[in-house]
Amino acid sequence: MPPVAQTKTNELVSQLNQMAKQPDIDQLQLHRVKAEAKTLLQADAAEAHMVLGMAASLELDYEAIQSHFDAATKLRPGDTYLLANLCMTLSRTGFIDRARDTISEAYRLKPSDPELLALLIKRTLISGNFHDAFELIPKWNALCPDREYESIISIKKLISFIDQFEISDSIVNWIQRETSKLARDGREYRINKLSYTIMHDEESEWLACECELAAPVDYIVGINKKLAGVLAGPDLPDHIAPMLASLYVPWEPDVDNAA
Repeated sequence: MPPVAQTKTNELVSQLNQMAKQPDIDQLQLHRVKAEAKTLLQADAAEAHMVLGMAASLELDYEAIQSHFDAATKLRPGDTYLLANLCMTLSRTGFIDRARDTISEAYRLKPSDPELLALLIKRTLISGNFHDAFELIPKWNALCPDREYESIISIKKLISFIDQFEISDSIVNWIQRETSKLARDGREYRINKLSYTIMHDEESEWLACECELAAPVDYIVGINKKLAGVLAGPDLPDHIAPMLASLYVPWEPDVDNAA
């Protein structure tokens, strides 16, 4: 990843990334980060806006995220560092498809960067486009011949499952979008991560999409009922419905794998 011009920006980005990994935000620390970011506006407005956009994601202020990152990318178009941070910010706020499009643009601008490619593969996988993620693996192997991509086994298992039951990537992507949208629209609780797991019991197996929320159990129960209603609608074919599930789960503290 390109080095950040200012040490202060690195420090603030690091603080925000650490805060984003916890379900409870230290509001005093967040206020201080925003205040320090504003002092950078004269020295480096692009990076100051980037930091303020990242901070806005912890407050679920989607308009501020867009405004600050628009300002940052206008000042420094084609900057892959800004685009990578925008990707992570969008992903953390449930805009999974937009996050994938953003990191795809960054990788197009710098295809020799394995960190950008790793982000692209992960965002593609999270978006439910399993086959597209797998098709990026040869590019990873070419860039990093001595390092196997960490999730390759999981990707192969997911593809094998959906192929077996003739489930398209577009259906999985639809479930991701509906799950992310419902969690995002309330603007009450932050999303930690969205993941896919193949579940099974004695009689059947299914693909489960799980979304971690920094929310109390009673809220989780209520929003799961809403999600069940969405997935029971006409958009999911009857023969596929038993093979797929999506649910929200509580976000436990100290989880170091935010989306």
